[in-house]
Amino acid sequence: MLESAKNAGYGWQSWSYEWSVLDKGEYKIMTKATDSYDRTQPTLPFWNRKGYGYNAIDEI
Repeated sequence: MLESAKNAGYGWQSWSYEWSVLDKGEYKIMTKATDSYDRTQPTLPFWNRKGYGYNAIDEI
């Protein structure tokens, strides 16, 4: 739930994906955000001191 309409689009977005695993094995799930200008997160993070600017695709 977004806190206010003023911040709509700038907060966390809850999502889900229903997936049926057909074969045994290890899988990698990756999440990537895309903004309203069709810009997406980079596959590899850019180095930045202390990691505050981390913006790469997450991997589980």
